[in-house]
Amino acid sequence: MARIAARQPSKCESVYSNLRIQFTAKHGQPLIDTLLDAVERAAPRDTIPLRHAIVHVDESTLTAEATYVQASLFDEHRETPLAALQYGETRQAFMVAHVVPTSVGAAVGGFAGDASPATRLLAATADSVLTHPNVVNASDILYKTENTLYIEGWGLDRFFLKDMVLRPVVANRVGVVIERQPARFVDLVRHSVDAAHATCGIPVVGYAVTDEKVGTRVRRFESGAYAGVIDNPRTLITAARKLVDAGATAIAITTEILDLPDIRPYVHGLEPNPHGGVEAVLSHTVSRYFGIPSAHAPMWGENSQAEDEHFPDADPREGAELVSLTAIGCVLQGLHRAPRLVSSADRRSSDIAVSGLSALVTPAGSLGTIPALACAKYGVPVIGVRENKTIQNVDAGSLGITHYYEAANYLEAIGILCALRCGVSMQSVRRPLAPAPKI
Repeated sequence: MARIAARQPSKCESVYSNLRIQFTAKHGQPLIDTLLDAVERAAPRDTIPLRHAIVHVDESTLTAEATYVQASLFDEHRETPLAALQYGETRQAFMVAHVVPTSVGAAVGGFAGDASPATRLLAATADSVLTHPNVVNASDILYKTENTLYIEGWGLDRFFLKDMVLRPVVANRVGVVIERQPARFVDLVRHSVDAAHATCGIPVVGYAVTDEKVGTRVRRFESGAYAGVIDNPRTLITAARKLVDAGATAIAITTEILDLPDIRPYVHGLEPNPHGGVEAVLSHTVSRYFGIPSAHAPMWGENSQAEDEHFPDADPREGAELVSLTAIGCVLQGLHRAPRLVSSADRRSSDIAVSGLSALVTPAGSLGTIPALACAKYGVPVIGVRENKTIQNVDAGSLGITHYYEAANYLEAIGILCALRCGVSMQSVRRPLAPAPKI
């Protein structure tokens, strides 16, 4: 069933802030560097940027939207040694990233794991695929291949910025943070965790209930994309620290989503996912704080209520969420073998670095993300999928991205990847065929 939460006034929004930033491109400077500079300059006092992207481009001005968090949240952070993990000893030769931005209404990947079939096709073409929870999470279902690596958004951005590399693991020890709620809601989550352990064999360290309510609240940017704020991130961090101290190497989080708009337009495929943005804020906060994989699932809570819960005309892409009571099953399965995040300074020869990336596949109109801009800077081919429309219109032409291929749909994107992998000229399989030019 879908989750409908009653709107309640926020007690405190001072830890997080969501800003809209306008800036101009600098001649000769890679656009990703210009974006990072603009985000840094616009940062409110004593904050650090948590997530950001270019959302609009006109003739002379670029517009970005960014979420910041108070730096003091991380002041009390202490390093917690992580137990040694087994990891893969080889890196695959043809590696593809599949990125679908969160809460921007993507036609493929903007709902409940509905980009999973496309990701499986990419995985059949490549030796390995890097993706993130928004692409494949489907409540109780996670339908991904063994060669698909599941990476939380903050870690994915750090990977593309060359701050971090990925270290494949045999298995993580997963800890689960559950927001304080009446026992019947906590028990639903506990049963899901036990089910994942019993049926999937996922190593589970245990769960920790937060001492206080987390206060996970939806907010919306001017562009129409969703973001959010967290009233009480410290209670979240305190619970996560208990699990890390107990040996957890990945953290699953589940909290009630507050201040949701009417969810029916989303369920019927007419609006972006309203809770995905604040879920990203939660997981970015935990992953940045502890340097380990994390992911979030919405939770039923005492303020939740079901309206028109049968949704007879719901969009099929939302089906997985409508039949789930906890939505945490996919998170546990994804974190089971999520790669470890390692500083680039500590890189081993077997670790996965962005220098090994062969191509990025992403919506053609949402190229203002860190992954897309980083690929443009490094010369990694970017394949934009035109059929995967979003509410944004930030395309290759408006950003000046040159090493770019546009595919009508995912099936055509697969063909482009095959050509790149085989070293076959794409023009050679199109007609009419032009003769070789005289130089």
